[in-house]
Amino acid sequence: MRLLAATLLSAALASPALAAGAPAAAGRGRTLFVAACGSCHWLAAAGTRGRRGPSLDGERRSYADVVDQVVHGGGGMPAFRASLTRRQIADIATFLARATASAPGD
Repeated sequence: MRLLAATLLSAALASPALAAGAPAAAGRGRTLFVAACGSCHWLAAAGTRGRRGPSLDGERRSYADVVDQVVHGGGGMPAFRASLTRRQIADIATFLARATASAPGD
């Protein structure tokens, strides 16, 4: 089920109609990341310096992986599916996938 949810959201963002809106989604995602994630996560691209969760600098995160982590939580991170809308989650995932795209792969 987790993979299905991430796949559906990923497919929706990858559609040509939504791809043109990706820069706007990334901008909204940065704002949301700062507000919802920045107190825990360090990410230079967002200007956040959280120390509770892992630093995301230097880690490549795919859109689908971010969606899965935000929706379901895990590894000490709570799930945010009840407090963020699907669009907000998609925007955060778009921003984080773009912000970490140049990081080394796993």
